[in-house]
Amino acid sequence: LLITWVDIKTEDDETKVKEILNLADTFHKQVIRDYAFLHKKLPKNMFGEALKNFKDSIDDFEDSISEVQDVIFVLRKDDELMNMIEQL
Repeated sequence: LLITWVDIKTEDDETKVKEILNLADTFHKQVIRDYAFLHKKLPKNMFGEALKNFKDSIDDFEDSISEVQDVIFVLRKDDELMNMIEQL
């Protein structure tokens, strides 16, 4: 989530962040397909816990992508929130 600390000053900066998030989303979609394949093919009695941990990590990654999008493209543009933060 370090990307949420990036100071976006120009449209080019914003475009680069969007590109990073698009790459992350594309990667996430591929990993989900990989997980589905492994879940179907691997014996659960041997790999059940590892598959569960893998799926949990995939879900965490998806949550991180969503959080970054919210922080950079929603919360930072919320004038009321930004005013409250400035007052702290």
